[in-house]
Formats: sequence, structure tokens, C-alpha cells
Amino acid sequence: MKSILLTILVIPLFVFVTLAQTSSELISEAKKIIYQGDIHFDEGLYLKGRGLFERVLSSEPENFLAKYYLAYTDYKLSIYFMSKKEQIQFDRFVKSGIETCKELLSKNNEDAETKALLGGIYGIQIANEPNLGQVIGPQSNALLFEAVELAPDNPRVLVLAGINKLNTPEFFGGSKTKALEYFKKAVNLFENSGAVNSDGIEWGHLYALGWLGKTFLKMKDYDSAYRTFNKALSIEPEYSWIKYNLLSKLKEKMSTQTQDN
Repeated sequence: MKSILLTILVIPLFVFVTLAQTSSELISEAKKIIYQGDIHFDEGLYLKGRGLFERVLSSEPENFLAKYYLAYTDYKLSIYFMSKKEQIQFDRFVKSGIETCKELLSKNNEDAETKALLGGIYGIQIANEPNLGQVIGPQSNALLFEAVELAPDNPRVLVLAGINKLNTPEFFGGSKTKALEYFKKAVNLFENSGAVNSDGIEWGHLYALGWLGKTFLKMKDYDSAYRTFNKALSIEPEYSWIKYNLLSKLKEKMSTQTQDN
């Protein structure tokens, strides 16, 4: 009788541990896929990783890391579909990302990572439709300000706040100088403190380098931009945003500058 009771108690425990391990493994696999999606700016990889996060959430609806990364993937898919001018898909993933972030914040309104991500998604909406700036711009600004106040040494928060400062007109509080400060600090934190937070969120190092270099480019500091882009490519030689986009723009600017001189 005792052995039967012991078996009854042990089996659920074994099943629970197995499920937990499976979820952890799925999230780890999905994060790697999303990382490759970021490197290659690949819709298929983003959707594949997203599907794994949804799979985890189907059995563990309150899994924070899966839910956060689902919103992050929606953020990156929004950028992808904006670049392809596919409005229906853009709207789909913006809406999903906003809803997921709001759901997370309803449970913890002091979650700086999610506040910053939501502010970033609002920023993508504005980039896609500038007329929305007057409507949701203040919300984005407020979320990012609060996130920086809550976590001034979180590199992802600083990256998203920097993007906001760089893309906002100076009349409405934008500042290239402040953006540069945020990006420099974020890169330093990634390189000296590591990328992973206590919840397992770890994206952002290459993204920070890309935005730092882009800011140097906008400020016409071409040598610093070149060094920054090369630094990123020394980490990931196939990082497509820099290799095929930003570096090409930099070379055009440097060529024009040489001709003018």
C-alpha cells in the first residue's frame, strides 16, 4: 500500500519536472532561433521561434519569459513587415505585441523590461504612421522615461530609450546627444555586465551596436560609426542590418565627403 501511495506521489512530481524541463528547453531553442532571425532579418525564423513560445504558453499560460519573448518577437516582426510595407501583417503583430505587454504590466507595473518594450512598439507604430506621434508619442515617452527611472542600468531599456530619443524630433524632446549617451552606456553594460537578466532576457548587444553606429552616422562622425559597425561584425559577420544596410549607407556618406573635399 505504501509503495502504491509513493508511486502516486512521485509520478505527478516526475511529470511536473519533465514539463518544466521541456518548457525551458523550448524557450532556449526559440531564443536561439529568434537570435538567428535578428542576424538574418528573416521572417521565417521569427515565425518559427514565435511558434515555440506559443507552444510553451499553451501549457503554461503564465510563463513570463515565453510571454515576454512573444512580445519581443512581435516587435521585430512589426519592424520586418513595416520594411516590406505589408500593412495587414504589420497591424497584426503590433496589436499582438501591445496586448501581450499590457497583460504583463497588468500583473507587474514596475517591470522595466516590458515597459520599455511597449514603448518601443508604440515607437514602431509612429515610425510607420508619423501622424500617430501626437496621439501615442506621449505614451511611448512616458513608458520609456519610467523604464529608465526603474532600471537605469538595464541595457535593453537604454537601447529602446535611445531609439526613442534619436527618432523623436527635438521640438518634442528628441536628442541625438542623449541617444548617443544611452547607446554608449548600453554597449558598455552589455560588454562588462553581460546581457542576461535574472528572468533570462538576453537580446540586445548587436542591436545596441547597430544603433550606436547609426547615431554616429547621423552625427557625421563617420570614423566612430565605421569602428562601431566593424566591432559588431567582428562578433557576427553576417549581421545583415549592419552588413547590408548601415555599412552601405556609411560608405556612401564617406564617399560623398571625400568627393566634396
